[in-house]
Amino acid sequence: MVNQERSRFLIIGLINTLISWVLFLILDLFIDYILAYTCSFILCIVSSYFLNSFFVFNQSLSLKKLFKYPIIYLIQYVVQAPSLIFLVETLNISKIFSIIIVTVIIIPITFVCSKLIIKQK
Repeated sequence: MVNQERSRFLIIGLINTLISWVLFLILDLFIDYILAYTCSFILCIVSSYFLNSFFVFNQSLSLKKLFKYPIIYLIQYVVQAPSLIFLVETLNISKIFSIIIVTVIIIPITFVCSKLIIKQK
């Protein structure tokens, strides 16, 4: 069961990440890249909650879980935003490669935290 959850989490995570990246790249054309990242990040929190609840963990939705779920992404943001700044501005890595790097680093933490919140009774 856990392997199936991990597989579904990776697939749903990939879909949600692609949506986030596309939003980021579009917004980056019009606004500062950190603001673009922040906006795409926030929009994908809600879609992640719904997709993970239904398709990964087969759990019903609840307002309590919905309001707790952003805690995962607050942790994720606190790790990723400074990392993104460091990679882009200090190491001069492109924005696209930097966003890929910071995303890969956070996946295991996000899986464990998502499971704990969504499967909570």
